[in-house]
Amino acid sequence: MNAPSWKNTSLVEDLASRLTDVERAGFVLTTGEVIELTNIAAEPQSEFRAADAELMEHIDGEIAALWHTHPAGTSVLSAEDWKTFLDWPGAQHIIVAADGVRFYGVKGRGVIHLPGVAA
Repeated sequence: MNAPSWKNTSLVEDLASRLTDVERAGFVLTTGEVIELTNIAAEPQSEFRAADAELMEHIDGEIAALWHTHPAGTSVLSAEDWKTFLDWPGAQHIIVAADGVRFYGVKGRGVIHLPGVAA
């Protein structure tokens, strides 16, 4: 099975470049466009919160994936990630961290690791 056209090396490079010392997150549209949401959390180094109005601007778009960073951790999903991913079963999920960019998906009531992008 071929990877969707939006899942490519350029996307991985783009997302990897967004890793900073604060939590960042957003969407990847089916066109490959990366949308970044503004983090309005009180502690942006350790949490992410988007403004409801900004989130609603994009929610009806053709969302292929949700992405977020783990600035101080690895690309392994956390318990909070697990819960959030289950709320979005039709999208892929991407975690960006110092150890790389990792793709996940939802299968039933579980979260599975998906193949990445071949270099």
